[in-house]
Amino acid sequence: MKYIWLLLYGLITVTPAVILWQQQPDSSLYTLAKVAAVTGFTMLVLQLVLAARWPWIERWYGQDRIMRFHRRTGTIGTMLIVLHPVLLYSYYGSISSAVLLDFLQPQLDWKLVGQITLLLLLAIVALALWTSRFKLPYHWWKKIHLLVYLVIIGGFVHSFFLGSDIIMPGTLRTFWWILAGLASAALGYRHVWLPLWLRWRRHYVIDTIQTPAKGVHSITLLAHGNERLQYTPGQFIFIQFLSAEVSKEWHPFTISSSPTEPNLTISIKESGDWTSTLKNLMPGEKALIEGPFGRFSSTLLPEQGDLVYIAGGIGITPLRSMVRYLADTNSQRAVTVFYSGRTRHDLAFYDELKTITSQHPNIRLLATVTDDQNFPAEHSRIDVPLLKKHLSNNLIDKDYFVCGPPPMMRAIKQQLLTAGVAKHQIHTEEFSLK
Repeated sequence: MKYIWLLLYGLITVTPAVILWQQQPDSSLYTLAKVAAVTGFTMLVLQLVLAARWPWIERWYGQDRIMRFHRRTGTIGTMLIVLHPVLLYSYYGSISSAVLLDFLQPQLDWKLVGQITLLLLLAIVALALWTSRFKLPYHWWKKIHLLVYLVIIGGFVHSFFLGSDIIMPGTLRTFWWILAGLASAALGYRHVWLPLWLRWRRHYVIDTIQTPAKGVHSITLLAHGNERLQYTPGQFIFIQFLSAEVSKEWHPFTISSSPTEPNLTISIKESGDWTSTLKNLMPGEKALIEGPFGRFSSTLLPEQGDLVYIAGGIGITPLRSMVRYLADTNSQRAVTVFYSGRTRHDLAFYDELKTITSQHPNIRLLATVTDDQNFPAEHSRIDVPLLKKHLSNNLIDKDYFVCGPPPMMRAIKQQLLTAGVAKHQIHTEEFSLK
């Protein structure tokens, strides 16, 4: 089923190019310029669909994969749109210098709308790269991306009033109206219907706030007048706190509680300006929740084979949810949890996990710390030699779930692949809005 959505995306993307090619079956620079424009702009419009977080798309792929696909296709679409004026420049230049000069000269017409839209698109890309490189706050990144809506509007205006093949009634014009409707539906869902629905159905209240590790806030939430969120161990949510002490941005966080527990808990480590304000939250304050999202869960696998959970720092949150769920459901699967931190104070839920392992012999916990020689644990980073040491030198017939800092996840994944573990047995979820 999941490949149907990829096929549908591909068909929508190439449809305008196919229509153009049928109308003008030649390979002139002028035709190629139009093909680049309609294909690239279609891909930009589909960015709105990918970013809308439709549940019926997310459940097949996982939000992290969708966002990676979103970034790649957005880059390709932008390149194709930039190629549009470059090819037109080459085409008019091949006719005469006078025609080329007329093409380049700014005029108060629909061509100018296209030129301004292109400049705005390039500015958005440059600013987005700038915020990433200099690690500017998330709210700046979000404001920059909202400007894409102006690009979409400008692109439609430019094409509807200047596009020679779109002005005239026909198949391409019909497709363009359908594309405009799709963009409107995505924006309506994301910014109108969903906010109203969340305020009606996903209204939560903060019950307790605890500190399971240094700089980590565990926030337990109670459903307030609506049904309890149904989720799978290891999934994440987007949350907005309605507090005067915290800015009302939406942020993604993994659910650290298990579906077997009565309340919903997220555990957040202070790692920036926004997360450092969470200590100001108070019980009784409200929150809105969107989700759940993600496919990072061992419960999605067949009930066979050993499980190895590898966590670094706050990466323990989805794995804590899985361990708690397996323990509460009396699963007999063999589970080994490798948990790494700088010191004992960085190991959230350590005492709870120790209690679980003492009550369930099939679950083992192996802690590693790098900067605390007095703590009775391994004193190294998690790597293949350490895994072999505690897994009886047998790495092949197991499924690995790795969560932690991105460099750690990539390093462990590469080491496991080199050691002969199949790619489909290594599960990670590296989610970032940026």
